[in-house]
Amino acid sequence: MTMIINLVGSAEELSSSTFAKYRDVIKKFKVNDGDNEAFEKMFSAHSEEARDLLRQMLKIDPSRRITVDQALRHSYFSGYEEELEDLEDCTRTFDAAFEELQGNPEVLKGEVLKEIFSFYPGINEEQFNQQNQEYKTLRRGKKVHHILK
Repeated sequence: MTMIINLVGSAEELSSSTFAKYRDVIKKFKVNDGDNEAFEKMFSAHSEEARDLLRQMLKIDPSRRITVDQALRHSYFSGYEEELEDLEDCTRTFDAAFEELQGNPEVLKGEVLKEIFSFYPGINEEQFNQQNQEYKTLRRGKKVHHILK
């Protein structure tokens, strides 16, 4: 969050009523209001279309952020119209209610798993745990290989 706020945060967005309950935390961030220099420097190797899309995706205030459908129709993806035309409009809205669960890691973990399973209806928790264990084993192998190098 610090990097995002430093790159694209605006005092106007952060002072909106959306963030009223986070005012004390927000005061800790340096806000480069109107200063686009750091953002441009960090992403200078990328096209203007890519930087524009990223700016719109990183809006702090969700009501000002680009939607999935808008992002897929952004000029950055020009030339991919044929591949994107079969995609359905994204009708699901983002639910940030999990923010209230931060005090209980086990409940939060369960909510994250439920969210994962909502994208993969054909997988159950046992299958997920098995795939997750295989992934961890592979990662451990790569770390050992990396250490041996």
